[in-house]
Amino acid sequence: KASSAKSVHFAPTERRVHQIESHRDFSKKEKSKCWWTSKEKIKTMNRHERVVARMERGKPYKANQTYRGLESWTTSGAVELDHVINTCVDVVMDEQERQWKAEVDDHDRIAACSRKVTGACAKRARQVGLDDEQTAMAVRNLPWIEDDDASVSVVSMSIAASTTSVVHKTKR
Repeated sequence: KASSAKSVHFAPTERRVHQIESHRDFSKKEKSKCWWTSKEKIKTMNRHERVVARMERGKPYKANQTYRGLESWTTSGAVELDHVINTCVDVVMDEQERQWKAEVDDHDRIAACSRKVTGACAKRARQVGLDDEQTAMAVRNLPWIEDDDASVSVVSMSIAASTTSVVHKTKR
């Protein structure tokens, strides 16, 4: 039987594929542990909104928070996201209409139109991924405190403006 402990391992030179059980095969009990209830979702969304409000006021994030992943929740981030999505849809639809009139069906050309609009987003996402990889590698090499009766090591990675904070808390 598999261990209930969860962990992440980084092995840049090793590639393994693991088969993942489909959620369709989960029991009702397993599904209830995987998906949020309405209350949990509302609570999480409210917490995100408070964190975003703090970020928009220019305040630094708290030790147990991160601004990472909430960029599109800000006013300017939402406007930028909407602009990119709408522009991409418009460009793709225009190309598709052009192709229909010319009785052409060129999926590669449609994809190229989409990439032209979303290319900057893809580059930014790749850079964020590379930054996250560097952070993960740095965290992996930290001298971790072993759990025992006296102390528990808790790691909190917060990535905001390329800054990582690792917090060790002692159980009292």
